[in-house]
Amino acid sequence: MRLALFGAVSTILTIYTLINAYIRRGQFFSTCIYISHSNASILVLFSMAIYIFIVVCKIIQKIFFGPLRAIEIEHLYERSWYAVTELCLALTVFRGEFSAKFALLLTVLIIMKIFHWLMQDRIDFMEQGINQSLLFHVRICSVIIILLLLDTLMFVWSLDYTLKFGISMVIVLGFEYTILWSNALTGLLKYILHSIDLRRENPWENKSMYIFYIDLIREFFVLVCYIVFFAVIVHRYGLPLHLIRDLYVTFRSFIQHCRDLIHYKKATRNMNERYPNATAEDLTESDNICIICREEMTIQADNNSSDVPKKLRCGHIFHLRCLKSWLERQQSCPTW
Repeated sequence: MRLALFGAVSTILTIYTLINAYIRRGQFFSTCIYISHSNASILVLFSMAIYIFIVVCKIIQKIFFGPLRAIEIEHLYERSWYAVTELCLALTVFRGEFSAKFALLLTVLIIMKIFHWLMQDRIDFMEQGINQSLLFHVRICSVIIILLLLDTLMFVWSLDYTLKFGISMVIVLGFEYTILWSNALTGLLKYILHSIDLRRENPWENKSMYIFYIDLIREFFVLVCYIVFFAVIVHRYGLPLHLIRDLYVTFRSFIQHCRDLIHYKKATRNMNERYPNATAEDLTESDNICIICREEMTIQADNNSSDVPKKLRCGHIFHLRCLKSWLERQQSCPTW
């Protein structure tokens, strides 16, 4: 409703501005000169351009994503504010080089980030194990391929521009599109893993570990990109204070992933010996329900089965496969 009102007001003002300018000057070229020298006219045309841009983005969103879920809209608001703030801080380093051309490129960059976020949310939604329609797979595959191509093209252009004209504001675009490319590639790999899992009759126990390694490799790649970008900016423009925080957060995230991997390896080593099998009496006391998967637990004849109920030191009981899956994310009892 608000967008429609904004569009209606912008359209009316634009039509009035163009007609008024033509009546005053009477010729096309003179009208263009008059509009370009009028701050009010430029503001009206700029608002109309914003409205058209938003409509085009919404059409693209409808084509490739359909209706957005509430959680996706919430994520967009949260991430958009953070991304815009980060770009504004980055512009303080390149304030002497800012122009209308770079403003347009930065706007396109923000839109590209939005579509990457939507892609990530849709792929994460597949992890719930819900079978999706053919249209869903066609859409997500198309989005991933298009984003990978656009990220590659923009990175190549940024690199070529930098090699020809030297270090400038374009290096920010090159860095951002490198990160986006890694996100799109990560999304592609996760989509492949989720698709394989959805087509299996039994749950794929090792899928979560593959996803963990993919995220770990991506974190390392992003960390290397940040270090290189930080070194270039420091050498060319001095110490950018806002990048110190980003570099620290990226480094801390990578270290945390490494620690999680080490803790997981320790927690899952010799699980059959570390955690005893639950007895029938234990299952009766715990209502026979695994609180992780919400499925019934039964005594298994095969001790190597992934459905063997395991009892922790705290007394809680879970399927072996559920416990292993939980320990990949947290190293504490799921009931805590």
